[in-house]
Amino acid sequence: MSSFEDAYQEMLTEGIISGANIGCSSSEIAAIEHKYGITLPQSYKEFLRRCGRSCEALDDNEFNYQYEHVKDMTELLIKGRQRLLVEEDELTDPFPDSIFFIMERYGDEFNYIIANSEADSPVYYYNYPLDTVKKVFDSVGDWFKAHAADMNSFKEQGL
Repeated sequence: MSSFEDAYQEMLTEGIISGANIGCSSSEIAAIEHKYGITLPQSYKEFLRRCGRSCEALDDNEFNYQYEHVKDMTELLIKGRQRLLVEEDELTDPFPDSIFFIMERYGDEFNYIIANSEADSPVYYYNYPLDTVKKVFDSVGDWFKAHAADMNSFKEQGL
């Protein structure tokens, strides 16, 4: 099992999620890989298969992680970053090859992975206005568990 599948099964066992999610089809996942010329990590493919359209463990109002958002997010952010670099006469780009953005929050905070045919990827944080990048999770499973735990905590508090 992948880090995502391990995290997902743990959340099911603990009763944090029930499995009432809507996933993506194999053809939708293949379309992303074809569009960007990448191979997504197996752990992220499993996330998309189980939760790519709607996930009870993530706040659909606060986070844009769904297929309809992520399928174009990378292209838009890379173009936006290139415009920013031109405007500021910068020649460097912090984005590695095979980058794929997996979540957006508040319109300027993003998470991304490296799609390099590996089984898993660390998850990185990118702040668009501040142009900062940092590694925030060691795996897609850790990313999912952290957000699911936060969501569960908010539900328990009645928020």
